[in-house]
Amino acid sequence: MGLSEGHAGSWGRQAITMGEAASFAAKVRASPRERDAVAQTLYDFPLECEVRGMFFVGLVNAVASVAGQPETQRITALAEVPSSVLPFTLHPHRDFYKLFFLASPLLHPHAELSDAMRSVAETFYPVFRASPLGRTMSLLMGSSPRRVLERLADAYNISVAWNSHVCEARGEREVRWTCLVEPTDFYEHVFTGIVCGTLRSHEAPAPTVELMERRRDGAGQHMVFSIRW
Repeated sequence: MGLSEGHAGSWGRQAITMGEAASFAAKVRASPRERDAVAQTLYDFPLECEVRGMFFVGLVNAVASVAGQPETQRITALAEVPSSVLPFTLHPHRDFYKLFFLASPLLHPHAELSDAMRSVAETFYPVFRASPLGRTMSLLMGSSPRRVLERLADAYNISVAWNSHVCEARGEREVRWTCLVEPTDFYEHVFTGIVCGTLRSHEAPAPTVELMERRRDGAGQHMVFSIRW
C-alpha cells in the first residue's frame, strides 16, 4: 500500500475554512461546478464522522494497480493520508473523501466526477467483504436481495461511525432505506454504487435505487431511498 510518509498539516478532525476547502478542490480533476460541490462537502463535513481504515487501503491499492506507485504517492500526499492505516481502526471520514475525490478521476478518467465516484463506490462492499468480519457476515447473507441489503445496513453502521442506516422491507421486491449521513451532493451517487456493488458481489439481481427524500438534519443529511429489484 503506497501511502504518503506522514501527514504534517493534515486536517484530521480540525475545522477548516471555506478557503482551505476550495484550495483542495482546485486540485481535483473535475468541472468548476463539481469543484464547488467538493469544496462545500469538505467544508460542511461532520468532524465526528469516521470510517474504517480498510477503505483507505482498498482505494490506495486500486489506484496503485491502475496508475502505478508514483501517482499513488502523489495523491496520497495531496490527500494527507497517514502513512500508517490499520484496516479496522477508525479514521476521519473527511480524509477518506479527500482521497476519494482525487482517486475517482484517475480510475475513471472519462466520466464526470459523480459518475466516477459511483463506479469506485461499487468496490467498497467487496473491500469490506474481504475483511475477517466481512467474510463472517457474508456467509450469512446468501443471495436474497432483501437479506443482503438488511445485512449491508449492519455492515455500513459498523464501517462508518456517526452514520445511521436502517433497512426495512416493503413487500417482496423492495426495501426502504433511511439514513443520516454526511451532507454532500455526491451521496446519492455513492450510495447507489455501494448498493449495486454489494448485490453484484452476492450474485443478486441488479437494483433500481431511487431517492425519495433528502433534507438537512443537524450536521448531516437525512435521506430515504427506495431500492427495488
